[in-house]
Amino acid sequence: MASLQSAWKITPDEIRVAMREAVHACNERGLYFSGRWASEALTGLPPLGTGKRTRKRRDITTPWTDSLFLNSTLEATDEAEDEHDSYLLAKTLFDLKEYYRVAEILKGHTNCKSRFLRLYATYLAGEKREQQDRGEIFSHFDNTMKSNKELFRLEQELEEGYDADTLDSFCKYLYGVVLTKTQQTSRALTVLIESVHQYPYNWSAWLEIASCIPNEESAYSIVDQLPVSFMTSFFLLHATVEDPVRQDDFEASWTELSKLFPNSAYVQCEWARYLNNVQAADMSVEKFEQLLKDHPYRLDYMQDYSDALFVTKKYDQLSHLARYCAQVDPFRPETCFVIGNYYTAKGDHESSLVYFKRAVRFNRGFSKAWTLMGHEYMEIKNAYSAAEAFRRAIDLNVRDFRAWVGLGTAYEVARMPHVACQHYRRACAIRPLEASLWIRVADMLVMIGDESAAMICYQQILELDNQGAQIQALKVLPGLYSKAGDIETAARYYEMSIPMLSDQDSESNELANAIMFLARYERDRENIEKATRYANQALSVPTVRHQEEAKILLREMGVMTGSSELEHDMT
Repeated sequence: MASLQSAWKITPDEIRVAMREAVHACNERGLYFSGRWASEALTGLPPLGTGKRTRKRRDITTPWTDSLFLNSTLEATDEAEDEHDSYLLAKTLFDLKEYYRVAEILKGHTNCKSRFLRLYATYLAGEKREQQDRGEIFSHFDNTMKSNKELFRLEQELEEGYDADTLDSFCKYLYGVVLTKTQQTSRALTVLIESVHQYPYNWSAWLEIASCIPNEESAYSIVDQLPVSFMTSFFLLHATVEDPVRQDDFEASWTELSKLFPNSAYVQCEWARYLNNVQAADMSVEKFEQLLKDHPYRLDYMQDYSDALFVTKKYDQLSHLARYCAQVDPFRPETCFVIGNYYTAKGDHESSLVYFKRAVRFNRGFSKAWTLMGHEYMEIKNAYSAAEAFRRAIDLNVRDFRAWVGLGTAYEVARMPHVACQHYRRACAIRPLEASLWIRVADMLVMIGDESAAMICYQQILELDNQGAQIQALKVLPGLYSKAGDIETAARYYEMSIPMLSDQDSESNELANAIMFLARYERDRENIEKATRYANQALSVPTVRHQEEAKILLREMGVMTGSSELEHDMT
């Protein structure tokens, strides 16, 4: 196995040169998403200023320059020129999506760049065929078991190269992708980490690493294995933007990168997404508005902007955003998502489904669109299709807690509380501080009769900083303890619930039940003074039944409010 290379100390000038190299290296290999990301990072650096373009800066090279086989650095030998001519033809055909021709032309080429392009073209040819075979979303041919038929052959060749230590960073990235596709995520993670050590500026490799991290772990569980580089900070920024447990870590990474790349659209966009995920949607909207002003026509993550507008009920702005995205590019998956969100806001679930389906037709890996498609199916009472959409979202992003919640809801509607509870638990594992998720788990535990586990769950909710969820828990928890025969604990929780229920203007029936339970509890303990106070408090509740019960209790104790003569008259 190839040994991991040590991290290389890099200066600001070298960052600029490295990013320029990354743009060329990725684009020349057909990794256009990584090339675009690198070019955005490059333009996000502070401007050089007049008169600072010295010869020294132009002559800077990086440790990777020779191994990248950039077009501008190829040696002018006859053999190299012949191979390069073939490469140019293959690259042109690659851009025209004639992938099998690319693979045929580059057979026998020995340099790493041509080798990668041949293997990557083969992979994309298989992906293209797979999408064609699967047909329309949820059609008879749309079988998730169908896979890329080129994976086996690619895995064999890449494994041989890996064992022989002949793969460069880009081929290791592709090997990691193939391993991920064949459900070998642990091995894929190892290979991908080696890839970013060999060459850290392929952003696609970092994204693939993020997708391989197990559900129960965070990106910080592998941070010691990653190169000491600003690219690792970019990775942590991406991996923790939706992790509420890692808010401090996200902010630390963002602060570091915003100083290094003050003009980066990506860095500013991640901050806007972060604000939306920590339930600061109004601030998120402001950041996205500024981002669009600074970088017009940039549609990346507009789905998150539309979510923030939806949550804040700024439907006029959502309508404007939908029209804007449609004018820029009606066929972008993000555009279809935004329009789908707009129709959801209007309550037009059928039209919303059309656009979410269109979004995943353009990008089958768009997990968020699958999730919202599932919600729309739930709205039209199609739990079966909803469950399938949620499953596909989870297959693409196992850390999408909303998809787990949606799948749990589908099973709850189907009256399968055991299965629903399992899925709600998975959501809680991802968002352990989300009180509403624990409420769902506890409710399912009550439904399936596991009341001891439900009591533990409700107790956890009381420790979270969410008064609404605490009130919901206190509506149920005392009754469970009372049913279990633990009257003292039940009384303690009923006593805790009274000020909350009073402050929240909760239903008088729940408040009255708590007061009457405590009145009887204190009477049984022969604490007549407290029992009387609770019973008199119950006289002021609007429910007649509880008023009558309070009067009866007061008579039994012989201390009904007023004189003993009044009590005699009543009897």
